[in-house]
Amino acid sequence: MKIKVKLIVTSLVLTFSMGIFSSQLFAQQESSLIADKGGKFHIGSSVMVGTTLLKSGMYKVQHVMDSNDHVLVFRIIRMNKYKNPMGNEWLGEEVARVKCTTEAASKKWRHTKLIVVCSASGQRVVEAVQIAGENVLHKL
Repeated sequence: MKIKVKLIVTSLVLTFSMGIFSSQLFAQQESSLIADKGGKFHIGSSVMVGTTLLKSGMYKVQHVMDSNDHVLVFRIIRMNKYKNPMGNEWLGEEVARVKCTTEAASKKWRHTKLIVVCSASGQRVVEAVQIAGENVLHKL
């Protein structure tokens, strides 16, 4: 009987301590969204890009030059309403255009990746973007 009580108490203590430590890990969470070779990516839940809130859906990100400014352009990808397995999709309108700064990287990126952090208010925010084939990090 005493062994069962010790086992239950030990289990409760371990579960409680794991809950405390895991909450601190989630508070400082950084994640990334990986895009395909063409820069297309899927957002499962809303994310801020500059001052624009991107809702869940498919998007494409591109790096362009506007005069001497580096700019990231986000466009929505429209899907066929019949969800054809052949992937009938087309590039929709521009939903965000954000100026960015560049930071040199030691290598060319193999994949396009959006680096997402959680703000103090709990909102997911795109902090930086890596564009496949470029050797710079685009910081928003």
